[in-house]
Amino acid sequence: MNGKSGTAGKVIVRLLGGLGNQMFQYAAGLGLAVRQGKALQLDLSAFDAYKTWPYQLDKLNVQQDIYTSTPLAVPVSLSLTARIVRKLKNDHIVTGK
Repeated sequence: MNGKSGTAGKVIVRLLGGLGNQMFQYAAGLGLAVRQGKALQLDLSAFDAYKTWPYQLDKLNVQQDIYTSTPLAVPVSLSLTARIVRKLKNDHIVTGK
């Protein structure tokens, strides 16, 4: 869920991966939306750059409300490796080296 205006009252799930992953992500998002009494929307923007598998839930009989507004922020990884890489990139940008 995103705190940006226009997304309140919605659970937005960014789908990615093969059919099994898409089904799991959809089910998890739907469960959360039902528990919170909110609408579920599917963000398919990741498929623009992900060419391994196409979006496939459209082949199944599932309710689909596609999110088409402003792209959501990419989640930030908390892993040590990701933090080091992010720190190095930020230092490079700030110092210009």
